[in-house]
Amino acid sequence: MRVSTTGILKLPVETIEQIIECGVEVHDLYALRATCKPLCALVTPGAFHSIQMINTVNSSLAFAKMCRCQTIAPHIREVRFVETSEASYITWSVVKTILSALPWIRLLPCLQALTFVFDPFPSLANRTMTGPGHQGSIVQAISDVSHLLKSPRALKSLTLENVIPYAGAVSFSPSFYALFESITTFRFSCVSENPHSGRGAGLSYWSRYIGNLLHLPALARNLTSLSLSSDRDIPLSFRDLTYPHLSSLALESILFAPSFGTEDFILRHSSTLKHLELLSCKIVIPEGDTVPRRAWGDMWDGFSVDMTALTSVQVQASVVGFTYSRLVASGYIDQMIAGSEEEQALSRFEAIVRGRGQSSSRCSQ
Repeated sequence: MRVSTTGILKLPVETIEQIIECGVEVHDLYALRATCKPLCALVTPGAFHSIQMINTVNSSLAFAKMCRCQTIAPHIREVRFVETSEASYITWSVVKTILSALPWIRLLPCLQALTFVFDPFPSLANRTMTGPGHQGSIVQAISDVSHLLKSPRALKSLTLENVIPYAGAVSFSPSFYALFESITTFRFSCVSENPHSGRGAGLSYWSRYIGNLLHLPALARNLTSLSLSSDRDIPLSFRDLTYPHLSSLALESILFAPSFGTEDFILRHSSTLKHLELLSCKIVIPEGDTVPRRAWGDMWDGFSVDMTALTSVQVQASVVGFTYSRLVASGYIDQMIAGSEEEQALSRFEAIVRGRGQSSSRCSQ
């Protein structure tokens, strides 16, 4: 049955564009492209603003074809690689197809965002075929063409989700660092509680790779949004890190201690930080001590006074409610839960920030 498009084409172009921008599903945009040349030209930018590749041969081939298409490539702003559950039984031949497809991003003149979402729990069967080490190969395929990108300074956002610390995991080479030349948003999450991860692999991975990465001069110049997430408590040093333009910070399972400088890092950005998110973060109780040297309540009261730019805050304890972690010879163990006074201090802090956010919203209207 042939669908008539005469009616919609009578509308002003601006009206059609507004309709398209109001949340039309991508599969509907694809259908509209197939109706007639005028609508094809109108919907193509929206239909291919963000494209996604999954870990199958067909998806990889389609991705490469879109990157090479001169009528589609100029409109692609975001590329997402999402590993699906069917990756459990893929072979290296599939991985090789993915690796041959990804470098075609070098033909995208307006690429602004790269996102990699890996399977957090690949089965052990997969280890004999590809293992989580293929994560590193996939990211390296992009890194290898970083110097060939048509507009390297257009790339503003990089996301790596569910990275598994493992021999051959995502490592940071000079070509990978080149991707950060103009990055303003960096999101990273690590899955350490995994059959493929060796004992302590997560801790060494954070200190060796993430610690060095955060010191890149390019990030100091440009970073506005930082998100770091782990499924286990991570000691990470923030002592000499400063990002003059940082407006959003999200930390999950990152430990607080004077030696790590986490609290001071946040306070150094009091004049720029507008959004703060702390999930399952704990304060370290030094070995031999019975009580914390710095309580959450004191920190919340300090933030209430000093974090004058904040308009949004989200704080959430771990699932079991622990907010302090004792340092022992074998590592960190959950120890204490915040008391009522600390909860009241947090409530005061949240109320102050919430009121500031409402005032800011009213002023912008």
